[in-house]
Amino acid sequence: MAYHNGMYFSTPDNDNDRSDYYNCANDRKSAWWFNYCMESNLNGLYRDGYYYAEYNDGIDWHTFGGYKNSLTFTEIKIRPRNSCRKWASLRTSKDL
Repeated sequence: MAYHNGMYFSTPDNDNDRSDYYNCANDRKSAWWFNYCMESNLNGLYRDGYYYAEYNDGIDWHTFGGYKNSLTFTEIKIRPRNSCRKWASLRTSKDL
């Protein structure tokens, strides 16, 4: 995900990626924090496993099976940057 750090959210009608040649969101049929298009695309099209397409438009995360290997389920959780807990304050199973 670090590849996309600092990027603005791109949609097919609002191109904010760094590519001069492509509208990544339009080509990937998705919306995401694209840099030069791809390392991840959790808002891509649902496809069943490996797929063939001109562009990587499935639900892809490069480190989970590479490009064109669509995930079947994702869950995105967003929290404020300053809401991180200290590890020492987390409960352990012995506290339950």
